[in-house]
Amino acid sequence: GDGSVGAGATVAHRHGLPLVVVPLGTLNHFARDVGVYDLVEVVDATRAGEAVAVDLGVVEVHPPTGSTDAVVRTRTFLNTASIGSYPDLVRLREQWQPRWGKWPAFVAALVVVLHRAEPVRVHFLGQSRTAWFLFVGNGPYYPRGAVPAWRPRLDSRLLDVRWLRADVRFSRLRVAAALMLGALGHSRVYGQREVPELDVELKVPGMLATDGEVVETSGRYTFRVAAGSIPVYRRDERHWQGRPRPFVG
Repeated sequence: GDGSVGAGATVAHRHGLPLVVVPLGTLNHFARDVGVYDLVEVVDATRAGEAVAVDLGVVEVHPPTGSTDAVVRTRTFLNTASIGSYPDLVRLREQWQPRWGKWPAFVAALVVVLHRAEPVRVHFLGQSRTAWFLFVGNGPYYPRGAVPAWRPRLDSRLLDVRWLRADVRFSRLRVAAALMLGALGHSRVYGQREVPELDVELKVPGMLATDGEVVETSGRYTFRVAAGSIPVYRRDERHWQGRPRPFVG
């Protein structure tokens, strides 16, 4: 699963080793993005020595201002990091998706999460904002202005930053309507940027989640891409020989 792969990726990066991803977890988002769908592909890729370069996301967790503890803790992530209620949104969407389909499940989950959520006051990209949540992807996700679903490239050296504004009148209703109309990317409540580094300061210390798990609480985080990439084994696209890539919606 993503948590175990993330731990392995951190060790691989530290020691300059290649990584073998075995997609046997409950959720295998990273394996799907890399293009490893079953054990046959793992065996083929490692036997042939075929690999792709993958970035590793890093979060620096800064101590509170005035604290005697000046140690900056570091977390890594392969897929996503977030501040606010985004992990709850993902969990609900994945719970309801088998019954309703991806888009209806996402809209329903977003409505429920926004109804319960408290906005966060945060300063990033040179501006203070009030947002429902802040999403940081390790590499640009597609589609734009919609549910982050897949990454066509894993070594872009960029972070995909997305947020939903809470300081716009009727922002909850606007988000739901924009999603149902497929126009979230054109809505005033939605923001997105791609940057190599991101510094985030919270008015009130807030929780950080990496790859779906809450890991820290702090008032300031710095996101970046780790120096160097990790080679991850994957079958070469030219060697599929009639084995169609499964569609992941």
